[in-house]
Amino acid sequence: PQAIITVANYTKETQISKNTQQASFNHGEIFMLQSNWKSQILVIDVQDTEKGKPFGKVQIPLSSLEGKDKLQDLIGLNPGQPSITLTLSASIRFPFANRN
Repeated sequence: PQAIITVANYTKETQISKNTQQASFNHGEIFMLQSNWKSQILVIDVQDTEKGKPFGKVQIPLSSLEGKDKLQDLIGLNPGQPSITLTLSASIRFPFANRN
């Protein structure tokens, strides 16, 4: 499997995990977002690279991450197949925000 991560005008692909039923991507990215970040959506699309078809995808509004990090949340990728899941950790940080 391989995960394709899209947010705003950025798209990143993970390494392909071969010969496994439980892929572990352990992928981290830093995206430099514009002032309209609250209207953006994080999309994680997981593909079965051996069969050439999707496992499913998840869409997370970035605004839902503000002040509410996701830490190892179990998320279903395909409502028709509840056993296909993704464990997700995600957060939003503001490196130049005032720190008092």
